[in-house]
Amino acid sequence: MTKTIPRFRLAVAAAVCVCAFFSPLQAATLPSAKLPPATEKEMAEKARISDMRRNIVYKRMGDLKFTLDLMLPLKTTGPDGKPLFPEGTPLVLNIHGGGWKGGHRYMHYATNEEVRQFSDNGIALATVSYRFADNNGNTIADCVTDCFDAVRYLSLHAKEYGLDPSRMLVYGHSAGGHLTLMMLFADPVVFPGDPSLAGATFRFVGGVALSPATTFVDKEAWLPSDWVLRPGNFEAAFGGTPGEKHDLAKKVSPYEWLRRDIPRTLVIHGEEDPTISLPGSERLAQKARALGADLTLLRIPRADHGFRGNRVPTKTVHRRMIADNLVEMAQPPPPAKK
Repeated sequence: MTKTIPRFRLAVAAAVCVCAFFSPLQAATLPSAKLPPATEKEMAEKARISDMRRNIVYKRMGDLKFTLDLMLPLKTTGPDGKPLFPEGTPLVLNIHGGGWKGGHRYMHYATNEEVRQFSDNGIALATVSYRFADNNGNTIADCVTDCFDAVRYLSLHAKEYGLDPSRMLVYGHSAGGHLTLMMLFADPVVFPGDPSLAGATFRFVGGVALSPATTFVDKEAWLPSDWVLRPGNFEAAFGGTPGEKHDLAKKVSPYEWLRRDIPRTLVIHGEEDPTISLPGSERLAQKARALGADLTLLRIPRADHGFRGNRVPTKTVHRRMIADNLVEMAQPPPPAKK
């Protein structure tokens, strides 16, 4: 039997569909905050192995919402019943890559294995979405500002989530590796964001940057195949040519911010990276040695930008290098000897 739907109901249904398609919520979603359907199962597993808080709004610009996911640890006490971290839960920030103009916070570098390892060690993990810089009025400096605003928000809400804002860590790959170094090295005051987040205090104690861009002004750090030399990339990300945007390029170059008292930093880079070449990380490590800064460069032989390659010796363990080092960096320093 065929059921006839009155025209009025059809019209209402059509209007609802149109309104849903053009809803303010959809218009207000950052591209990097959209959950790909293929990752929904993975997010469900993350929620099982951590205390998941999804789509926390860390700031607004007009009707645009900036969001992050926070995964609090399920384990907070040791075998003796005492808190693993009496001053609050350390927080690891994961920043996704994508050339500052793509990607999303559900990308593979915040794996379930890492979430489980952090949760089992009493450490929280946050994954953040930020604006893209692609000939749209935004620049890489806006990417940096958004990441700092996410940290500011979490610092101001540290008591609500049981976090220790003085024990923060960060990691990311490619563009996320660059933003990781900016979180570790740069002065957040130079990247003011949402006024409602001003006054937040926090401290990074360590981080891991994979395949990072370290400078946008030192041409000796680039090879001809590098992202920064490919036609149009610099102009799209900075809103002008290298000559026109030299000061801005210098402002977002981690190499320029490197100082002796940086947090503990591990840089992991493939020797055959054709996208962001190794010389940039080598020059960063050389400067760190000269300054006496706590920075280690781990070179991966025969590995490309994504740590793929022929017989890459660490391709099955380099992920553990991330989590293992961050867990160790999160530990409080041993008591000073009397």
